[in-house]
Amino acid sequence: MLGAIKKRLLYVYFFFRNSWILWFYILNRSARSLQKKQQLPLTPEGTRILNDLVRDGIASTTLDALLSDSRLASEMLTWIQDKTPVENTSSKKKFLREYWPITPPLDLSNPYVQFGLHENVLGIANAYMGMWTRFVQFDLRKTLPTPDSGPVQSQRWHRDPEEKRMLKAFVYLNDVDMDAGPFTFAIKSTYGNAYGHLFPQRPPEGSYPLEEKVREVIPAADIKAMMGKAGTVVLCDTSGLHFGGRAKTKERIMLTVSYSSPAHTEGARYQWTESTPLEIKHLSPQAQFALSGRKLGQGISPMHA
Repeated sequence: MLGAIKKRLLYVYFFFRNSWILWFYILNRSARSLQKKQQLPLTPEGTRILNDLVRDGIASTTLDALLSDSRLASEMLTWIQDKTPVENTSSKKKFLREYWPITPPLDLSNPYVQFGLHENVLGIANAYMGMWTRFVQFDLRKTLPTPDSGPVQSQRWHRDPEEKRMLKAFVYLNDVDMDAGPFTFAIKSTYGNAYGHLFPQRPPEGSYPLEEKVREVIPAADIKAMMGKAGTVVLCDTSGLHFGGRAKTKERIMLTVSYSSPAHTEGARYQWTESTPLEIKHLSPQAQFALSGRKLGQGISPMHA
């Protein structure tokens, strides 16, 4: 009985905390003010991506078009060539292999960290969120083919539960077709959009509707499997309905970079090092803010352990 009461109180807490008025206008008031005063400039490609995100909840581009930095784009594609991912034995996702620990050190020489803090990417995240954001995650994983098993965990339709609005960037580091498990999204399923009311978030656990239920109410034309060549970048608000790669016969190698509001209650999924405070001083104010509040050794939160 006591456990049921605690669970109900937890749902009530998150219901009010994640309400748009409280979350956007009150809890993130300071971050919204910073965005109004000092916005990172958007390139024409960045503006197009932002418009697509607002309209559909998802946008796609390429590393070259997004970054206008051929050096970084090339490093991101070649870094994995001599690296071998390993299984995270504590994870339930046995179809994944990790290229670094679940809470990697914050290494600013890492090209994938540089991507996450690049002003062309961070500028889109801040503009879409309407506030200066936190950089909370950078994961690099290989998805193994599992042709004989059904979808599990994130391979099922779901909404991420953490916030009313969030942004993730997915970068394909090999060619991804239907056999390699493309990220799949129901467009216009974000908060305030056409399908935003369907199968709503139930934080802290999320929402996992059955596939047939999703297909019953969302037209096939509005369900997008995001295929692309190596170097494809998909930016998406994962509070919308989506599922991760269901690789059938081919592997998928993908970087995930996540941005949240400053009111986000979970810790960053990386660790500061002794040198981090000095290393970040050369970054833009927005990038320093994105990394701020992350203490030395801070790691993964219990919810994602």
